[in-house]
Amino acid sequence: MRTLIITAALLLSSARSGCASPSTSETPPAPPPPGKSAAAPGPNEHVDEGALAPFREEGVEGALVVADVASGARTVVNPTMADKGFIPCSTFKIPNTLIGLETGVIPDERFSLPWDKKKRKGPSEWDADHDLTSAMRNSVVWFYQEHRRA
Repeated sequence: MRTLIITAALLLSSARSGCASPSTSETPPAPPPPGKSAAAPGPNEHVDEGALAPFREEGVEGALVVADVASGARTVVNPTMADKGFIPCSTFKIPNTLIGLETGVIPDERFSLPWDKKKRKGPSEWDADHDLTSAMRNSVVWFYQEHRRA
């Protein structure tokens, strides 16, 4: 349930930011593999339409797929939408941070990285040293790319 709540929050935040779907000029996503479509859920797939409530409460559309890699079981919320491709935008930073904290790559909330003095395309706020709080607040892509490499 915790994963569902975290992922739903990610999707809601993505939908609010207007960064929830690819542009129409991009190549459409490949169709889902057999047994993984909305029309034909696989044997280990459970469709949970009741979990759409948080999306409806916020007045946004959303989808969620939670996979258990050990068993292959999947829980799908809004399978029709889940079958479409979407750009994750900055939502990757939340699970990236959680993984870093869990693995010890990020030791605590005071974790910081010095700026490498390389100018990047992006907001001027990126061109500075950052800690976890400022990197999240300013959506500092290089910070997340760098700590992922550790």
